[in-house]
Amino acid sequence: MKPYAGTTIFYNTETGMTGYVWTVTGGEIILGQGTQQISVKWDCSVSAGHIKVNYANENGCTANVATDSIVAKQANPKPTITGTTTPRAEVLETYTTQFGKSAYIWSVNGGYVIAGQGTDAVTIRWTGNAGYISVSYKDYECSTPNTSDKLNVTISHYYNGGAGTSSDPYRIATAEQLANIPRYPNATFCLAKDIDLTDYLKTSSTGWTPISNFSGSLDGRFFKIKGLWINQPNSDKLGLFDINSGIIEKLYVEIDSKGIYGNNYIGGLVARNIGNISQCAVTEGSITAKGDYIGGLVGRNGNFLDIKYSKEGIIVESYSSNTVVWGNQYVGGLAGSNRGHVFSDGYYGGYSQNAKIHQCYSNNTVVGSGYVGGLVGDMDIKRDTSWGPTATVTLSQSYSAGIVSGGNYTGGLLGYNDKGTITGCYFDEETSQQYDGLGNSDDSQAKNIAAKYTSDMMKQKTFLAWDFSNVWKISELESYPYFKWQDIIPTPPPSGIKNIEKDNTITVYPNPTDGIVYINCEVNALIQGYSLSGNVLLQFVSQSEKETIDLSGYSKGVYIIKIGNQFARLIKK
Repeated sequence: MKPYAGTTIFYNTETGMTGYVWTVTGGEIILGQGTQQISVKWDCSVSAGHIKVNYANENGCTANVATDSIVAKQANPKPTITGTTTPRAEVLETYTTQFGKSAYIWSVNGGYVIAGQGTDAVTIRWTGNAGYISVSYKDYECSTPNTSDKLNVTISHYYNGGAGTSSDPYRIATAEQLANIPRYPNATFCLAKDIDLTDYLKTSSTGWTPISNFSGSLDGRFFKIKGLWINQPNSDKLGLFDINSGIIEKLYVEIDSKGIYGNNYIGGLVARNIGNISQCAVTEGSITAKGDYIGGLVGRNGNFLDIKYSKEGIIVESYSSNTVVWGNQYVGGLAGSNRGHVFSDGYYGGYSQNAKIHQCYSNNTVVGSGYVGGLVGDMDIKRDTSWGPTATVTLSQSYSAGIVSGGNYTGGLLGYNDKGTITGCYFDEETSQQYDGLGNSDDSQAKNIAAKYTSDMMKQKTFLAWDFSNVWKISELESYPYFKWQDIIPTPPPSGIKNIEKDNTITVYPNPTDGIVYINCEVNALIQGYSLSGNVLLQFVSQSEKETIDLSGYSKGVYIIKIGNQFARLIKK
């Protein structure tokens, strides 16, 4: 037989004899010397061993009955690892190996250990594009650990890099990655390029599924999402996003010629907003709805009954143009409704939700049966209690210039106002085909909406107290006011690591390397490896003052090793 190194084995010879003498090399007799059965613990070194026995027969004569027996020992079996080889980046995965051993040590490249180091099961968060995992442990009382082969993994990503933080947002570069935002709705995101939804939606009969319940932050970096269409005429809360309670900024959305079809709460960007929208635009296509609260940019801003705490729906420096917006009631070129709300908490107080639209414009065709405005359909404050906190609703320094058509409470800028405050607003009475800027023109705020001819709408002096130094621009007698940010050329987000002018104090060797790299560091230090494009390739917490990284699976080039705020360049040959 071939015993494993480090194991203890029983051996037998003939019974009924006397004077048993066993001789073992390459191992140690644990018990049984002088008997017909012994227990031998074989050394952990992998080589041949020998065992023989002498005894006296029934006549009392001493005889070497058993000759030298060569025992070919074999190495302990390699550990096996069970777990997925196609993990998702940033998703926790568990890997296991043989149970009941000792001194488990897991090594990971392309991710880092979250829990379980030193046990037979480990939890890993993968971060790179590819990596591997291996494990060693002690078996059969040997002092030399058994080490597994590397289990290679291919890591897929929900996003195009990033960590979802304010300093390193998840980067969105494809339609699929955009659709994955709801996996981490509280995280920070940014666009890395223009995104065309055409191919992504080409096999769909209902179009885009809105990004649901967003409460994080999205920086569009002035890139464009185009090809948006939705065909769900019996559904509510439709748009690129259904509900936003976070921050959406610097984003263009272009609606496809198929348009957006829905029921209630429909907007090109957001169906219902109780967050912050700034420097965003929706253009082209059409938005058609059977129901209420329809807007080119937002269906309803503020007044969110499902969130009973103090919040504010804010839309600033944003616009919608060249879009046909068609609905029943509360229909606006920018927002169907701008509404505050005061809730009772059932005791001695309550919650207030404010709503604000500031420095915005619309140049859309807007059609509805009631509460229709070139910019906003309805503006008011609802109260569930006569006492408690107050809410504010404002519309300021904004204009509209599109065709407006509707029934009751239709205005060139605003369909209906109740308790809202209006300051410094204008509308084009020629293009809108409306005489009054406010549908209920007897409201005291109607005087704060000025009707102007088209030629006057193209003169800077018309817009009193507007900021043409930092916010607005205009081409005299050629254009309506537009935003300075509309001239900004979008640029991709910075990579996950800034340029390094010189290496810091990390000791990394050999450098250049063919694969294996040693790093001098402190125990429990976070060690990260980056490509020059900023993608995180590996990340783990050091277990000793000298750690090893294997780059043999990566291509030739320059990599960055980071420990805390220290960096070093590393060249892979």
